Amino acid sequence: MMAEPNRYGMEPIFGTQTNFENYQFSRLLAVRSAELKAEPRLIVLGYDNFRDQHQRAHELLNKLEIPHIYVDGPRRKHIWGSGWIEDSVAQLVKPHSPAP
Repeated sequence: MMAEPNRYGMEPIFGTQTNFENYQFSRLLAVRSAELKAEPRLIVLGYDNFRDQHQRAHELLNKLEIPHIYVDGPRRKHIWGSGWIEDSVAQLVKPHSPAP
């Protein structure tokens, strides 16, 4: 949900704002929303320091009427071994209705 590549060492990766916008999640969702409306294909779950980003992504997905899976928590460390992988796989294999 970032609007510019100004954190987390992103600057040298994206180079310019224009190049960043080619990959910007919120812009891509808006541009490709029609292609994403058939069934839930995106999952937003858990958080650490990025809860506001997850909440904003969920709100945008709802606004664009893109079905998705949203699970607000549990709060987990932003590291591989914190348990988020197991939760993600469980969400992938279980039947879902789109998030409200």
